[in-house]
Amino acid sequence: MNYQNKRVGITGHTGFLGRALYSALAQAGADIYKIDGDIRDPETFAALDHSFDYLFHFADPSSQILFRRQAFYAAETTLIGFMNAAKACQKNGIKLIYPSTGLLSQETENEYARCKKVCEDIHVHSGIDAIAIRIFATYGPGEGHKRDYASVPYLFVRDWMGGNRSIVFGDGNQTRDFIYIDDVIAGIMTIAETYNGQVIDLGSGIANRFNDIFTILEAETGQKFDAIYVDKPGGYVQETMADPSEAAKLGIVPLVTFEQGIKNIIEEFQNAKS
Repeated sequence: MNYQNKRVGITGHTGFLGRALYSALAQAGADIYKIDGDIRDPETFAALDHSFDYLFHFADPSSQILFRRQAFYAAETTLIGFMNAAKACQKNGIKLIYPSTGLLSQETENEYARCKKVCEDIHVHSGIDAIAIRIFATYGPGEGHKRDYASVPYLFVRDWMGGNRSIVFGDGNQTRDFIYIDDVIAGIMTIAETYNGQVIDLGSGIANRFNDIFTILEAETGQKFDAIYVDKPGGYVQETMADPSEAAKLGIVPLVTFEQGIKNIIEEFQNAKS
């Protein structure tokens, strides 16, 4: 990947994805400008000019839980923040890279997905130079700051390490297209540099059940993992699955297996205790 001396702006650099992306861009030799402040304020993007090659806009909410708890804040940050970023990029000829949601590839709707769909529609119909990356369920070490917004694999490992029982909606046979953080970051950087389309899926293309996480935990620890199964809430998403074909054409093939990814999270907790 050719990011040497590329001028790059990034929002959300303290978040799970943003922090990992910032580190990878720095290692690739990019000249990075961290954008801080309220993205609902257009002045937050005032430092962007024609010298920038990319803006990686990763500052908005990434959880339906947050949309339910702080609906006005989540919607405003997603929509107004995106429009401010898009206007700054359009004005200065900067390529905009931003995360959408894999739910839109499933024809599944909730508040989070609908806001992301509005962002995609504005992008596609305004003619700005941008790529919406429909990122599927990302997981891995380093999610501790997200608390209950963290991924299901991270929460289940955290529960186990803390001696707590995980709560599972339904029977645990629901599936997600889980993709490891390192594979997501490598995919984002490749897509930004090489993809000529406007919207693309980024996932593993593999369906893993929630119960698979318990199976891996039991194999790693030799202990029975006793979960609490409860009724699913209304509107619950039963399954997600990316179409990896477009990403594969760019040479994007996830390398970290689900089993290895879970082991890496376990190791993070074990190291923290030692």
